[in-house]
Amino acid sequence: MGYFHDRFELVREAGLPPVGGYTAVFKMVKQIQRDELPEFSETCSRSKAGWLSLFERSVAGLKTEESRQRIIPARALLLGRIHGARTAKDYAATMKPALSAVVAAELDEIIRSFARC
Repeated sequence: MGYFHDRFELVREAGLPPVGGYTAVFKMVKQIQRDELPEFSETCSRSKAGWLSLFERSVAGLKTEESRQRIIPARALLLGRIHGARTAKDYAATMKPALSAVVAAELDEIIRSFARC
């Protein structure tokens, strides 16, 4: 979503009913055109270095603490895919003390997934 961030509008965040466990709900406000897809595909499949900035752009509008916490496991997964498991583990270690029990458990599962790979 970060690539097409200007096409979406934040509707509701975690902690605000009726989201119920999800980080956020977005709606598309401007169609994505077919001729835009090849560049999108190229960027996403070959430009691993840009993935983190696209992710950050897609979640920049989140405002509630619950939403910001709920993206931490996803960010750890992405960091691991881009920079390796060690980077993801280091990030998790710095973030975990401030997390709710539910989000900390999700983060632990992400970190364990790197050991299984």
